[in-house]
Amino acid sequence: MKSVAEIIGKTDEELQMNILNEPFRMEEDKVLREGKTSTDVIGTTTVKGQLYDIRASKFPIYHEGKIIGLVGYFIDTSSGKIMLNL
Repeated sequence: MKSVAEIIGKTDEELQMNILNEPFRMEEDKVLREGKTSTDVIGTTTVKGQLYDIRASKFPIYHEGKIIGLVGYFIDTSSGKIMLNL
């Protein structure tokens, strides 16, 4: 990735990160619709072609009382490294 602009405003699906998109998509929909924080969703993602088992968490972003997006991160469960997912 050359800049953060390459990922801002894109979903995990658009970035083709997750092996199984559905569990993450369902959680993202809850965050965006209901404002509920999603924590520790277990899955597998790819980074630079390598597979990682992860736990993902996402939070709503509000502006003037309305949900306008979400921000999240995931933890590589094998190494404990945290990776930002905007």
